[in-house]
Amino acid sequence: MRSVAEAAQRALLRPLPDRLGALHIASSYLAAAKEARIGGDLYAAARTGSRTRLIIGDVRGPRRQV
Repeated sequence: MRSVAEAAQRALLRPLPDRLGALHIASSYLAAAKEARIGGDLYAAARTGSRTRLIIGDVRGPRRQV
């Protein structure tokens, strides 16, 4: 089960290039929950024309009623 989750995470969060245009990029992913192997986070970078576009997202699930 763990290897399936890790493979899914790698497929969804592909490694970013070291450089896009003049921008040097470094990234790291660490799930908030120690036992979590996959989360609802995303990041991406792309070069479009003369611009570099970055997206960073954090998806939160439904709130639990206590």
